[in-house]
Amino acid sequence: MNTTMERNYAKGGIVLTETGSIGGGNYGKVREQFIKAELEKLDDKRRNYEQELKELRQLYYLKVTDDGLAYLNLDLDLNTETWEVSTKGETNGYQTKFTKEEIMAINKGLWSIAVPVEEDDRRC
Repeated sequence: MNTTMERNYAKGGIVLTETGSIGGGNYGKVREQFIKAELEKLDDKRRNYEQELKELRQLYYLKVTDDGLAYLNLDLDLNTETWEVSTKGETNGYQTKFTKEEIMAINKGLWSIAVPVEEDDRRC
């Protein structure tokens, strides 16, 4: 009886022997398990990236008090950076919503008064 042993490495490091079988011919099952594990890793990465994108896009109000004129807004019409406490309504020349990155670049201390836009809008 002449048996030839071949060693071929498939993706994932699975060793194929004797006409492509592993341990009695269960290559398909082992390969399927490997592929499922790899797909799960990719799904985890995708979920992590989607969460990161959501966090990067999240907008915040800078809420100073709990009354109607409670929001810190940036006046964009002037040549100098001017802040006013006003409503959260978008009006020409004022920025009322900010990303975390923008808030941290302005002043890290402002992060303590940041309120997610959707959360604050649900309260009104």
